[in-house]
Amino acid sequence: MKALGTALKPFSQELVLRTFRQIRPSPWLYTLFISLDGIVNVCNNALWAYFFVLLGDIATGGGWEAYRRLWIYIALTLLFWALYFINGLTSEVMAIRTEFAIKGRILDGVFHTDYAEVSRLGSGEIINRYSDLVTNLTGVYRSWFRWNVVSLWQVIGAFVFGAIFDWRMTIGIVAFGLLTILVNKLYQKTFYKLANALQAEIGRVKQSYISFVRGIETLVTLPSDRLVKRLFNETIGGLLEKEVKLVRVRQNLQLAQFLLSNLFSIGLLLFGGLLIVSGSMTLGTLLGIKMLALLMYNVFNHFGSFFSSFQTSQSAMEKVYELVDIGRPAERPAGQLSPSSEERDAIKVEDLSFGYDSDRPIIRHLSLSIPAGQITAIMGPNGSGKTTLIRLLLGLLTPNEGRIYYYGQCLDMAMVQEFRRKKVGYVPQRFFLFNGTVRQNITGFSPVVDEERLQRAVRLAGVDVDLDLVLKDNGRQLSGGQRQRIAIARALYRDGELFILDEPASALDTFGTDALANIMQRLVQEGKTVILVSHREELFRNVENTILLAPYTAL
Repeated sequence: MKALGTALKPFSQELVLRTFRQIRPSPWLYTLFISLDGIVNVCNNALWAYFFVLLGDIATGGGWEAYRRLWIYIALTLLFWALYFINGLTSEVMAIRTEFAIKGRILDGVFHTDYAEVSRLGSGEIINRYSDLVTNLTGVYRSWFRWNVVSLWQVIGAFVFGAIFDWRMTIGIVAFGLLTILVNKLYQKTFYKLANALQAEIGRVKQSYISFVRGIETLVTLPSDRLVKRLFNETIGGLLEKEVKLVRVRQNLQLAQFLLSNLFSIGLLLFGGLLIVSGSMTLGTLLGIKMLALLMYNVFNHFGSFFSSFQTSQSAMEKVYELVDIGRPAERPAGQLSPSSEERDAIKVEDLSFGYDSDRPIIRHLSLSIPAGQITAIMGPNGSGKTTLIRLLLGLLTPNEGRIYYYGQCLDMAMVQEFRRKKVGYVPQRFFLFNGTVRQNITGFSPVVDEERLQRAVRLAGVDVDLDLVLKDNGRQLSGGQRQRIAIARALYRDGELFILDEPASALDTFGTDALANIMQRLVQEGKTVILVSHREELFRNVENTILLAPYTAL
């Protein structure tokens, strides 16, 4: 989870929280602007209906009085258009501010996501769910607090003005609107079900494509390309089938809406014609009601589609809220985290157990001590839980059982996170370089840089690239060894009490590995504690303590 969680903390968290506090809108003010927007829309719709009333009266010989009312209508229309523009612009600004507040709030929650869930699902899935949540939540927020409030005002206004013209017509319009909602809901339920299945299929296609690209060196060495063709055809075939179904449902929905609209128009004209013949209604009134009916049809159509989109968004929100802890940890005094000079053990573990799934433990009843001021190596075969133990010590994972003491103190999770930020230099097995300069990557994008400490970290790590070089795409323009040296320099720049190195020499040559061994020895001489996980034997020459792990047990 380097690209979204831990990786973002050093330089983005305070910016996001500060921005969120600055743009956080007032719900009452926002609702007021939206209600004004709705009232302006109601007046505008009424003017349109009034226009058709006048048009009908003029066509049937309404005389100069009708023309005088027409000029009044034009003046009122210009006034309401000006109000509509000003109020619409204000509401749009409020909507944008709200969207940024939502994004900041969600991102703040991502910082406190449970790393166990992240490891189980993968960082790619977390990123997808985060993106889906931002898109859906901001869309629902706009729909609910803007478009639907406006539409509600339009329904009320159209109902009132329609009742003034002819209450029988108004009842027919409302009945037709409810029928439209029902049809939309039935079709949209099927449509969104297929759309969700299609999106899942598209995600599978993308993952298959990525696996093809990443495994291209293996694929081209296979004796036959039948495997690739079969996988590709199965994936594209399933995608095509769902795409065709989706198009059919969309076409059927549009056809149903078209038929309903035309049937309603025919019924309205027939009933209105009978009233005109009987003298109960003028042609202008019929045209005005027809205009109101069209406006209300659009409103009811919007309501019908909103219910389905709201359900889809609600589902997306629930998936992400399963992972994101919105609550922030309580602030703790930094003084409680100071290491004790009299404590012999930097870290002490008692009866520690952990598993991503409770019935499949990775570490079970583990107890160990890591002496302060020494190099301790954690060894074991693949799958024995070395990296998992490191994540537990860092507070990235929460143990199922047991306790971890840091310099004699048993800290809660919030204090462990603070300890990790201030006292630990960490080189993860899968390190990540951000888009930015080498200098920014080493210093964690800090606005205040200790130049002397930076130069020391660069010198010790053997960074041989320009500090102002701009990195992109995880620093792919650099070699693996150069990227790893930057990651080591980043840990050294922290200048903490504890250094945890997880496979820190996987991309280094022999010369770089020897230099790293010297760095660890120098750190110990300065009174630091080093925890090492590595398969490179050259790094073990100064190791004083060894912890041996075996799968599902501790030795």
